[in-house]
Amino acid sequence: MTKSATVTWSKRRLGELAEFRNGVNYNKNSFGKGVKVVGVKDFQDYTKPRYAELEQINPDGVVTERNILRDGDIVFVRSNGNRELIGRSLFIEKPPEEVTHSAFTIRLRFTSREVYPKFYAYCFRTPLIRKGLTAFGGGTNISNLNQDILGDIEIPLPPLAVQRRIAGILSAYDELIENNQRRIKILEEMARSLYREWFVNFRYPGHEKVPFVDSPRGPIPRGWKFKTLKDVCSKLMDGTHDSPRPSRSGYPLVTGRHIKNGFIDFSDTYLISEDEHQKVMKRSRPEKGDIIYSNIALSAKQLLLIKTSNTA
Repeated sequence: MTKSATVTWSKRRLGELAEFRNGVNYNKNSFGKGVKVVGVKDFQDYTKPRYAELEQINPDGVVTERNILRDGDIVFVRSNGNRELIGRSLFIEKPPEEVTHSAFTIRLRFTSREVYPKFYAYCFRTPLIRKGLTAFGGGTNISNLNQDILGDIEIPLPPLAVQRRIAGILSAYDELIENNQRRIKILEEMARSLYREWFVNFRYPGHEKVPFVDSPRGPIPRGWKFKTLKDVCSKLMDGTHDSPRPSRSGYPLVTGRHIKNGFIDFSDTYLISEDEHQKVMKRSRPEKGDIIYSNIALSAKQLLLIKTSNTA
């Protein structure tokens, strides 16, 4: 029987391994053709910038060579009114063109040869470090992260070969996710195009054989009518308006923010107990085939075009 060896990774202050630089200051007059810029709104839940979506600024008098991001840099949100965004990061990998970053962000650039930057791009996204960076955010109305805070953070320093191996495994999963996201985007656009073709342009299968008739909203295919939701639904029912207490086990509670792209995202719902579930079900009991809307932006008076039988 052999004993497994326990490997302990050393720790180092981040400031011993990297240098930092705040982003560039610019105003609305700076926008124009020139250099693309990473701002706070470009972080979201991305691991790398969406370069095609970045805004551009005129670099004259604003951007110098020291402000240009390089392969291997990591950019952090430095200042924002939402504390939860503080410390969110993006990895700069082979940027296709010149890119800089705004004054509300901090650029980290590793100077040590003991470091494989891509490993730490993943490391800085772990919940433990993210919570630490958020907690360090100071300020009153605006939360802030600064270079001193980043420099004092202790990070694990595994052997370089281990860093490369871990980053390689995670990167492979990232590529799969990005490929699937691209496919989803293509399918969503196909669905939108099909909807426009069928329900806006009325070029659905067999439309050539159906004459158009006048309606209060213009010509529509014969057999189609405008109806309100309450005219075509068997029941319109509000959900719960209070906030049931979270539980460690039980039933997921879906709110308006969990409705994304036509589906329910259960990834960040919280659970409610059996007792709370029964209380909610007394007020709102969803059934198979139901459609759930966010009632913040939807009016029951919104008109829908409903296809009926030709004899209706």
